[in-house]
Amino acid sequence: MGAPGLSPQTGVCPRKPGSVPASRGLSPQTGVCPRKPGSVPASRGLSPQTGVCPRKPGSVPTNRGLSPQAGVCPSSPTAHAKKGQPPCLAKREQPSSLHLSCALMMPWRVYYTKGMKGTEDLLLQRVRNKLEGLGRYFVFLGTLGRTSLKGPLHISRCLTEIEHVGVNSVLIILLSGGAIGMIFALQMVALLQPFQAEIGTGAAVALALAREMAPVITALMLIAKNGSAMAAELGTMRVTEQIDALESMAISPVQYLVLPKVIACFLVFPFLTLLANLVGVFGAYIISIHLFDIDAASYMDYMFSFLSPRDVLVGLIKAGVMGLIVATLCCFYGLHAAPGAKGVGDSATNAVVASSAAILVADYMLTTIMLRFIYA
Repeated sequence: MGAPGLSPQTGVCPRKPGSVPASRGLSPQTGVCPRKPGSVPASRGLSPQTGVCPRKPGSVPTNRGLSPQAGVCPSSPTAHAKKGQPPCLAKREQPSSLHLSCALMMPWRVYYTKGMKGTEDLLLQRVRNKLEGLGRYFVFLGTLGRTSLKGPLHISRCLTEIEHVGVNSVLIILLSGGAIGMIFALQMVALLQPFQAEIGTGAAVALALAREMAPVITALMLIAKNGSAMAAELGTMRVTEQIDALESMAISPVQYLVLPKVIACFLVFPFLTLLANLVGVFGAYIISIHLFDIDAASYMDYMFSFLSPRDVLVGLIKAGVMGLIVATLCCFYGLHAAPGAKGVGDSATNAVVASSAAILVADYMLTTIMLRFIYA
């Protein structure tokens, strides 16, 4: 049945000639009220053909006030049709070549901005990772210091590491120290000959070797030979879960693996530096006396008049500090190696690079401190 009092065909009341359909008083054909000649469609008062209000001649389409032909607001000729679009493309007139080039460059400008932002994020991420690694290194140093104080100390492992780092490295130190001494003597004689001061070659070589050259050359040679081996050994143990096995047996990897290496490097580096000093001075003596015919007695007397035990002691202190730096850095990178063969190789490479850079920075800082407090 239909609604009470309404016709089932039209939905209007037959007793009222002016009645309208039951759908809110609107005509079913046009959707307007027949009692109001100026009424507009039911879709919010807008015409279904143009989408504008017929009562307002200046009204604009319903698409946020934009014309369907130009996509702009007729009340604002310079309004933008889209966000970020140049003003020239929003106007009705023909755009100029300058404006067209500006519009064509917009995607490149956006791409360049995004690329710069991505580069900045990458740099910040790398700096953050380096700072986190530095923090973990200092935590590792704290763990190492605490472990060395509470013991016990594995003497047998310390002796094994001393043999591996010290005794097996004598030959490379002899070769490098002798080569440095002879090359330095050649350069100094060529420099001093125009001034007839070749006799000062021995003093210059001895001072340079004792203070700077011997500790640095020894540290670099031992980094290349032993530092990379330490990092690779510990990295392989980490990847193959041997370190996890030690921890499961309540054995500290730092105490059992790292501490003997650190003690061995701290003890061996000064002795190898002293050996490099002796071999370098001897090589300079051979070049100066037998190749350039410098008087041997005058050469030795002039050298010992400038060289003092304090200079040798300064070099030995530097060598001990460099030994600690090399051992701790190489062991740190080995213990924190990433999984896989690539992780072990990367840990060894990073250990060598970081140790080489660290001893150069440490040499500068130690030289500054010693010149201020020891040689003052």
